[in-house]
Amino acid sequence: MCTLLRRTCCVRFVWVSLVVLGVQVARAPSVRAQPWVPPRGEGTVSLTYQNYYVTGHFDLLGRENTNGATHTKSLAVEIDVGLTDVAVRTYLLERRAPLGPADHDYIQSTVFTRNWGERLRELLTPEDWKQRSALCDAGSPKNILKNSDYFSVYPITVFAARIPA
Repeated sequence: MCTLLRRTCCVRFVWVSLVVLGVQVARAPSVRAQPWVPPRGEGTVSLTYQNYYVTGHFDLLGRENTNGATHTKSLAVEIDVGLTDVAVRTYLLERRAPLGPADHDYIQSTVFTRNWGERLRELLTPEDWKQRSALCDAGSPKNILKNSDYFSVYPITVFAARIPA
């Protein structure tokens, strides 16, 4: 009985979610109003810092999952400068072994060397830096890009907008 009830609730939840999603998608093109646009040359900047740390995770049955903790720090910047027709799109790029030369060069030079390179050294413990170097340095025999199981997802967000006349 409990399984049947749980399944009925799940089916109902899925249907309600699909109806809500359908209404939002159907109405999205017709909603073009912006409640407030600052005058040309004026605007605001907002910064939000989030420090999210969770040590207790649970699986679908409510049992404690001991895989570890989640720790995320993020800084959100919101800039309002009177732009209209704002569009934001996020793309997820998947890369897996074997990597082509362009993908390998981008990940090695931009992600590993520039983004995760020397500027992170002072933020890491010596042991963490040693592990990072073993996985990310181009000359390391343990470089992760040499692994036949390498897989990654890179989110890229594109913003577009118009300046009112």
